[in-house]
Amino acid sequence: MAKKRQGDATPQLDLFAESHPPASPNEKSPAPWLAMESPSGLRSGGAFPNGLLVGTCAFMHEHWRGVFYPKGMPSTHELAYYAGHCNAVEIDGSFYRVPARSTVERWLDVTPQGFRFALKAPKALTHEGRLSLKEPAARAAWEELLALVPMMGERLSAILLQLGPWVTANSKARLREVIESAGRDVPLAVEFRSKTWDTPDVSDMLRGYGAVRVWSDGYLDSRRGLSIDGPEMFARTGPFIYIRLLGNVATKYNTVEGGLNHQYGTVLFDRADDFSMWKKRITGEIARGFPVQCFINNHYEGFSPLTVARLKGTVPDRAD
Repeated sequence: MAKKRQGDATPQLDLFAESHPPASPNEKSPAPWLAMESPSGLRSGGAFPNGLLVGTCAFMHEHWRGVFYPKGMPSTHELAYYAGHCNAVEIDGSFYRVPARSTVERWLDVTPQGFRFALKAPKALTHEGRLSLKEPAARAAWEELLALVPMMGERLSAILLQLGPWVTANSKARLREVIESAGRDVPLAVEFRSKTWDTPDVSDMLRGYGAVRVWSDGYLDSRRGLSIDGPEMFARTGPFIYIRLLGNVATKYNTVEGGLNHQYGTVLFDRADDFSMWKKRITGEIARGFPVQCFINNHYEGFSPLTVARLKGTVPDRAD
């Protein structure tokens, strides 16, 4: 079994709300809950800018209950409520365990047709298996995830391959094999966390398959001396742009007054300048005809539904 590495997130015990079925007939329909205002004051509904999918990294967070989600709302209704505020979600739970088909069917059933899902590839492949399809556990998890693609159809916005920082460009041949195994009809986004991937040949390889290189605010770490206009980190390699706003990972687990600062439910970090920069870049890409998928982690500002609402309200529509 692979050792837990520093900075690895701790999975929630109930990744997909599978262990909490409705407890009473009154809980079977989420309708009464969907009509409730969020305790945070965020309003549901309203149109999303054309060309922009925006949501959070996961929709299940203990600290959102009674803050974003109405107090007492069953966890089985959270996704339906979330879909009134976002038009996409990056599923983090699939990193730890591939969801059952029945779970995905429920996701599709409780969200509107325009709502999209990005699935995070299993860590058995991207981290523990170091992209090797010769590893039985890695191949099995990857094939199990790919088996969900046909049932999701256009509701699947992307599969995210987030590589560990110890997975270097020495694994380029393995990455190529993984991409080829998915097939050209599967939208793939690849996030690199090792500098060894920051070369034109890697971007060219992705471009040849139509796989998207993820843009992350983590790439702008001052120690790397890069700007958002950097040639490789922010290369366009596929038919859409995939952005992850994750915040400063170095401070993610630091203690603050009152407990750990990852007890998210309010603004904790001032990202005004950074947010303005990303908003400008997102607006520009949409104007140039590139659809954008943007997923925001709680640690970016402290309460990602608020960041989503700000982005939704400030990015203009793409002119079709």
